[in-house]
Amino acid sequence: MLPEALQVVSTIDEQHLLGDVIKLESAIKYREEDVNNARILVEQYPPDDPDTEMNLACLDYKEGDYDKALERFNNASSIMGYQPELAYAIALCHYRKKEYPQALKFITDIVDRGIKDHP
Repeated sequence: MLPEALQVVSTIDEQHLLGDVIKLESAIKYREEDVNNARILVEQYPPDDPDTEMNLACLDYKEGDYDKALERFNNASSIMGYQPELAYAIALCHYRKKEYPQALKFITDIVDRGIKDHP
């Protein structure tokens, strides 16, 4: 299914959609475990695109570079503001680094905010 999706995406040639096409291609490559080509595509995102830092963090995490992933997820969080998905990713990085108290802090914060925001 992914090769077919990549084939369809590659037929899109409308200029105003090229940024979205690159994002779709990078997501497909990521899902196919083709980390190197996914990274090459993510690095082609516009420099001011907040998805750049988040997607690079995901790639770093997938490669096992939890320190770099944590740094990037924190940067993405400062750019994009609080998002539970980012907080969870940060918690996972701390967990993988065996920094359990920090991981628990982020998980607790996610739960507390969820209870507060969605009573």
